[in-house]
Amino acid sequence: MALTLLWLILPQTAQAADYYLDAANGNDSNPGTEAQPWKTIARAQNYKAGYVPDGYDPMVAPGDTVWVKNGSYGIFRENTSDNPRESYYFERNNWITYKAATGHSPILTGINIRNYKPYDPNAGKAGSSYLIFDGFAVNGRVFIYYTNYVQVKNSTISGTSYNANDPVVELGSGHHTTIDSCIIRNGGEGIGGSGNYCTFSNNIIHHIGEDAFHFWGNYLTVENNDIYDVARVYAAGDDPNNYSSYHPDGMHLEHKEASITDVTIRCNKVHDCNDASVQAISIYGGEGANAWQHLKIENNLIYDMNCPDNLLIVVGVADCDIINNTVWSFVGGKARIHTHASYGGCVVTNLYNNIFRTFLVDEDKSGFTAQVVNHGNNIFGGNPNGQGGTYKFYTNSTELKSTTPVFVNASGDDYHLADGSVAINFGDPAYAPATDILGNPRDALPDAGSYEYISQTLLFGDVSDEGEISAYDAALTAQYAVGLISLTSGQIQKADVSGDGKVSVYDAALILQKVAGLISKFPVE
Repeated sequence: MALTLLWLILPQTAQAADYYLDAANGNDSNPGTEAQPWKTIARAQNYKAGYVPDGYDPMVAPGDTVWVKNGSYGIFRENTSDNPRESYYFERNNWITYKAATGHSPILTGINIRNYKPYDPNAGKAGSSYLIFDGFAVNGRVFIYYTNYVQVKNSTISGTSYNANDPVVELGSGHHTTIDSCIIRNGGEGIGGSGNYCTFSNNIIHHIGEDAFHFWGNYLTVENNDIYDVARVYAAGDDPNNYSSYHPDGMHLEHKEASITDVTIRCNKVHDCNDASVQAISIYGGEGANAWQHLKIENNLIYDMNCPDNLLIVVGVADCDIINNTVWSFVGGKARIHTHASYGGCVVTNLYNNIFRTFLVDEDKSGFTAQVVNHGNNIFGGNPNGQGGTYKFYTNSTELKSTTPVFVNASGDDYHLADGSVAINFGDPAYAPATDILGNPRDALPDAGSYEYISQTLLFGDVSDEGEISAYDAALTAQYAVGLISLTSGQIQKADVSGDGKVSVYDAALILQKVAGLISKFPVE
């Protein structure tokens, strides 16, 4: 009896529920169970109290998951401009997840979220949506404005216009947006806008007519993205050979009106852009008090670009670390520390362990200077040009110039380090990231460039170091994956047979398949 009374007195937390959508066989009058699913995306949305449509009981609530089966569901729209004077907005504190049912690929024709709160003088104007979209084919734009906490992942997002004003994914005036493991294609820009505490990771962005990534904000993480096939869309009368006044970029981060802090760009690939106007990574901050702080550029790979000018360019930044990048182009594109009359100068605090075919530190311009404060263990394909400004750049005894590292097959776009490459063990461990672009651990003598060398004789799957692959190796991998044992860095490298940068039970399963003869080689090989 006492326990019953206690249960009645204490506040109760609603249990998360699962609902189901089926465009072909559902009915919005159903209860939304797997056996009796709903039909439309509108029926599966969360509504403000007092605005719930008739018959929408039960209603999706924070903490719930909506499983969506095959079919086309139109636009997901949660836009406060749809209600009079935007008189209500959402302040959720738990996620509502819209997830493709197993084996299904549901279609949306767009995602439109605007959660604006104009009548709150004590806070920002963005509400908290807490919405997750997972596993959709989005045939249209994703528009997320004036809201916080939105995730789009494991989805294919296809734009419909190459107009510069039509990013495939457009964000603004919010924070904590995540775009993860998506394919983004066919648009004027890939991802465009602004926001703080945003993460853009593991995306493939291609067939873009302007910048593949054009963004600014504080506390950004841009990592493990693959960008290619970016080409300027020319208007009538444009000269395709004149790219000095305008150019699209693989990544373009720009904001000169206020100082931006804590931006990390790491483990990205920008490549195969045949348009000579396309630069790979461009950072344009501000001058003086508006200069960016704490910018980190590490483990990125830039190759097979047709731009003869700037491939990596940084300006308007007061504190920047450029570490373990590979920038190599056969047409001569450079890594450049820039000065600009409108964006100011640049201070690179640490420049270590990079491979640059061409490198330039600008001369003074309009009173602005470019400076590399600390540097070492870099490999330059030519003789770096940096002696014309106030802060002159000369290579030191730890660096190599006019040197071509030996890659596995640069002409075939394979920039792994080959046996005997001068870049092997060339890096300074004090500055090297813990892992390389693939997530492989860097050892006590790290390599220069984005890839850590892996010996051609390394036997993946041989976690036990016995010289062969057995079920015992799979068992060790599984035990490590669930936290029962520890492994050395070398064993972890051998256990990651999937090549995804981590050790999981999936790797253990792959090892078992190899032992049983079901596969001939691992994905990492």
